[in-house]
Amino acid sequence: MSKADKTYTVVLAVLAYISLVSIITLWAITRSPNFRQDGRWAIEMVIATQACFLLCEVVALFVRVMFPASRKWPTIALNIVLLLSFPLGTAIGAYGLWKIDKSIPA
Repeated sequence: MSKADKTYTVVLAVLAYISLVSIITLWAITRSPNFRQDGRWAIEMVIATQACFLLCEVVALFVRVMFPASRKWPTIALNIVLLLSFPLGTAIGAYGLWKIDKSIPA
């Protein structure tokens, strides 16, 4: 595993943690007594989107750590999905497509 691959794995773990914290924070906001209920659906949609990103990140992390020989294609798929997660996910996804797992044969 190259230095870029190790750095990417750590950054991906940090992104997964940030996604988890954002989900918990948004959920707590919806439970506030001062929260207007007519906007609840919008925040629940953001929570669902973040949960999908978090699931993809955790699956890719699991494959990268537990099955290093099979990590290339799940990582490429995650990087394509992360391009939709603006701004941090886009930067990480672009970096992953550019630098990560270039030495592993398909």
